[in-house]
Amino acid sequence: MVLLLSVAVTGAAFAEGQTEMATMDQPITITHMTEHCHTWPETSTPLLEEMNAILGVNWVHIPCSGQGGISYKDKLLVLFGANELPDLFETYWIEQLIQQGTSDLSVEEVAEHMPTYYGGLNAFASGAGLDLDFTLERYKRDGVLKHYPMVWKHANYGHGYLWRQDYLDELGMDVPHTMEEWEAVFAAYKAKYPDRYSYGTRYRDTEYYRSFNAVMNAFGLSNNRFLKRGDKLVYSQGQPEMIQALEILARWYEKGYLDPEFVTVNGEGEPFDAGITVMKGWEHPGWPFDHPNFHKTLKEHSPNAEFAYTGPPRVDGYFPVTYAWHPMHGNGHGIARSNNDDRDRVHAIMEAVDALNHRDESFLIGYGIEGTHWSGIGDNGWPVWTDAYKDSESRAGTGLGVNSRSTPLGYGAIRDFMGDPMYTNTVQNEWVQEVRFNPDAILGANNVCMLTQSFVSSLDEDGNDLRAASQDFLNESVALFGQIIIGQKPVSAYQDWIDRWNAGPGPAIEEAATRTWGHLVAECPSA
Repeated sequence: MVLLLSVAVTGAAFAEGQTEMATMDQPITITHMTEHCHTWPETSTPLLEEMNAILGVNWVHIPCSGQGGISYKDKLLVLFGANELPDLFETYWIEQLIQQGTSDLSVEEVAEHMPTYYGGLNAFASGAGLDLDFTLERYKRDGVLKHYPMVWKHANYGHGYLWRQDYLDELGMDVPHTMEEWEAVFAAYKAKYPDRYSYGTRYRDTEYYRSFNAVMNAFGLSNNRFLKRGDKLVYSQGQPEMIQALEILARWYEKGYLDPEFVTVNGEGEPFDAGITVMKGWEHPGWPFDHPNFHKTLKEHSPNAEFAYTGPPRVDGYFPVTYAWHPMHGNGHGIARSNNDDRDRVHAIMEAVDALNHRDESFLIGYGIEGTHWSGIGDNGWPVWTDAYKDSESRAGTGLGVNSRSTPLGYGAIRDFMGDPMYTNTVQNEWVQEVRFNPDAILGANNVCMLTQSFVSSLDEDGNDLRAASQDFLNESVALFGQIIIGQKPVSAYQDWIDRWNAGPGPAIEEAATRTWGHLVAECPSA
């Protein structure tokens, strides 16, 4: 892929689309860029030609990455700075871009010009127990809808913790629920298996602090998240309870309960999947409910493995929290601001997007051309790949894939929103009830406070992103987290960071976050 697809080509297509509406002879041109470029067809494929013929538009896909490995976010910011944003793009939680780069929309326009999408959105919100009007506030700025929701249909389950029940039985111990009980299990497991580590979760590079969110959660904190305290948002990293959590983790490391490779190894699952740890966190809301895939690697060498799920450990005086993706998490798709004054064009873009919600169009963009890429419907209700396509070495380059985030609809196509039984995972739904929606469930409201924020920007009144400007300082806290746990620095070093946070950027960041997001965040219960 070429880095910017050629500015001349992009600019020409973009300019053409701005001034010419669809006619019988000349369809509207819509430029489009999405984060998951590998599952969206390039401009020359027969698949895209057929899609354009069905939609009656000229859809021009702009590759999201290219030479030098530039990220989608970086490229989007380059295009934003050059005033060359595509007509349609994933907004990616970039607050300045959402406020300044997207066209003004209204809920009424979405309902009128994206009726299939909006009807599905209503049905989805109702099924998830959400107030749609309130939820859409996540996508508004100063009362104006700035982008439309991408929906994470597997969300709102929350992050929890997974134990090897068979190891607990072997130790003669019950599933632990308090911090003291957790530590007792770790000690017993380490005594029986001195060459293993009790708690082996790892994560990616500088995000390894997420590996031990359980201990943060126990003290009412969630790494890298804002919390509601009274009428304001505060940042977890700057709270004094971090000291108590780090003291526990440092002690567990010293006793050999924590896998020492957590600071160097990518991927959060290896130690548990290798069958050598007694517990791990489940970091992704959907994973634990998909048993055949979630446990596939582990079961290969531990066929008798059994599992138990818990929430964060309880600590006297605190109500634990856990993080969950909100089903309408705040990321969305925006229409470029340059279209704003041409409402006919804005509506034409919306109508083209809405057409992708229809069943045949969804199959087309997700599975390709019938008879070429798939033929017939399988027992599970999904199209069946043709043998020729399934075995084709060029399959990855056709623009097809299972990740429907690649579409201008977001994470789930409308067929999922509308509760089509063909796409319902009954095992998953049963787990949702058991783990999440019953108030007394593992992650129910009586046992844990569910944090469902997804905002990452903190803009002052002049539109400057204070959090982004302080990223180096915030990264210091991540580095300290690991250094303190493994004994390279004393716990007091983190108190020094908290003092600098409070004397430096902290109050302004929290004030800006409160001003933009405070009305969307509920305060967690006290202990």
